Amino acid sequence: MKIVKFEQAKKHSNSEKCKVLEYGFSDRDIDCATAIISGRIFA
Repeated sequence: MKIVKFEQAKKHSNSEKCKVLEYGFSDRDIDCATAIISGRIFA
């Protein structure tokens, strides 16, 4: 099991409403990212 702490995540931003946290595992087969999009309405 590999652990990446929140503080180790790379922070990206496409705009003020889109924030992305990238969790790199230093493994060519595994990476993970979380995107937080605010101000969107889904119908």
